[in-house]
Amino acid sequence: MSQINFLKILLAISIFFLPLSVGYAELSKVVNLSMAGTLSAAFSATEKTSVTRLSVTGILNADDIYFMHSDMRVLAVIDMSGATITNGSIPYCAFSYNEGRGMETLDSIFLPSNTVSIGQEAFTSCINLKYVEFPSTVRTIEGYAFMSCTGMNSLTLPSSLDSVGTMAFYNCTGLTSVTIPSSLKYWDEGLFRQCTGLTSVIFTSGLKSIGEAAFSECSALTSLTVPSSVEYIGIEAFSCCTNLQSVSLSNTLDTIASCAFYSCSALSSLFIPASVRSIGMGAFYKCGTVFTVDPASQYFSLSDGILFNKDKTSLILFPFSRTGVYTIPESVKTLATGAFISAEGLTAVELPAGLTSIGSFSFCGCSGLSSLHLPASLSSIDGHAFSGSSIQLTVDPANLYFEMVDSVLFNKDKSILFYCPISKNGVYQLPETVDSIAVSAFYCCANLTSLIFPQGLTGIGESALYDCDGITSIYFSSPFPPRCTWDMGYIDDDVCVLYVPKGSKSYYEEADVWGYYNQIYEWDVPTAISPVEAYAGIALQNGMLQIKGVNSGETVSVFNLEGRNIFSRVTTAPCDINVALPDRGTYLVRIGRKCVKEVY
Repeated sequence: MSQINFLKILLAISIFFLPLSVGYAELSKVVNLSMAGTLSAAFSATEKTSVTRLSVTGILNADDIYFMHSDMRVLAVIDMSGATITNGSIPYCAFSYNEGRGMETLDSIFLPSNTVSIGQEAFTSCINLKYVEFPSTVRTIEGYAFMSCTGMNSLTLPSSLDSVGTMAFYNCTGLTSVTIPSSLKYWDEGLFRQCTGLTSVIFTSGLKSIGEAAFSECSALTSLTVPSSVEYIGIEAFSCCTNLQSVSLSNTLDTIASCAFYSCSALSSLFIPASVRSIGMGAFYKCGTVFTVDPASQYFSLSDGILFNKDKTSLILFPFSRTGVYTIPESVKTLATGAFISAEGLTAVELPAGLTSIGSFSFCGCSGLSSLHLPASLSSIDGHAFSGSSIQLTVDPANLYFEMVDSVLFNKDKSILFYCPISKNGVYQLPETVDSIAVSAFYCCANLTSLIFPQGLTGIGESALYDCDGITSIYFSSPFPPRCTWDMGYIDDDVCVLYVPKGSKSYYEEADVWGYYNQIYEWDVPTAISPVEAYAGIALQNGMLQIKGVNSGETVSVFNLEGRNIFSRVTTAPCDINVALPDRGTYLVRIGRKCVKEVY
């Protein structure tokens, strides 16, 4: 017998006979099963409520597992290391309950010797589980398998493991150390997320990647050494590790994915090795990190603490903590995704004359930046480039691709609306030329109250109406609902009223997204609709709508919330018109080709 196997047997024996911390009298039982599914027959009614330690040999199946956790309510130590289980699988919710509760008496468990997979939520919220013995056959741990097992202190994953599911050890707040085997090839999201007690992570040599959000919000981590075998650090892998002060990256590392070290606020410096070829958006956002780059790097360079590609044609990352005015070097042709993201202290940026493209989220959250001039050379702006900002854009008159109208950015022929600043308020009517609203176009425009869509509008992009909480009405000019998904942003479908052309209500009721709105009314769409700023004389006093300065030959109509026409008149001479409103509510006033909303 090898020394390792001897030590494992000795450990199993010692745990089996150690005194328990639970407040039950200790009673042990050993059962040998010759037939799977017969464990329950080996217990009397008294034993089911009194046995605290169980050793099982022979053949088990899922029924035997479920019997242990549903009928043996004081069971603390389970040793199945001398048994096998059918299909080699610990079943779904083996020792937990669908209500998010686990088997709270369970202290230690030794899994069957042929275990290959551990099912989803198998041990979720077993809050007193301190020790798990994995056999060398385990290859898969499914999602949430040990989530919120807050009593676990240390964990060594088996060297046979190659796949771990979503948040398998999420919120195991008692964990202080983990060892990751080199065999692990697939990490689903959030493996050790919110393991707030974790202070030590040991990566076995040979490990190739660190998975998405694997150690996110592990706030006790202070230092980290990435082994030389690791080539990829995943999205949000160490995000919000707020006490992480020291990171040593491997000299074979190829990729640092988006937000990998997001909000690691204690991380003050970092050396980027020559092997790194790709750094994702926001990888070091809110870190305050001072970078140094290996001079041998063929991919990156530093200038005044700002990260560029090697030949400085692309600005990759501007430190978010920098303040004041910045002039981008003339060599720069592109701003990478997230280049200036949330640089809140930035007050002015001068774009170079040869700039051709602005990447996604480049100026997102730059709350201190009040204006930006787009050069004639600019031909591409990606989605979310200015999201969440009040930047007033201007465009060089010689630019062939973009046009500003009333502080809103369009493409040159005004068929695509790209950006509306968050300072825009009240009613906004889109030009008749618009056929699509781009990604994040009205992002966080919380001061808008109403939108009037043109007849040619066919599509609305992702996050286009995100956080537009003030919008209470949308007017549609086309009988065909514009295409969109819920990703466009949530507008309260109980509050916001949709006005659709006469005869088209059923189309909107059956459409994705629009069909969920509880107030859809038909209205008589004007041939063309124009803004009503010229009718500054419109007033409402004591239920009387006063319309002054109406031109000769114009049609004046008033509609109520249900779309019913309560007043209509064609003027024969310039005049003032008074309309007595029958009830309190919201009214739409149409004056020739112009319209306005009034609330009584």
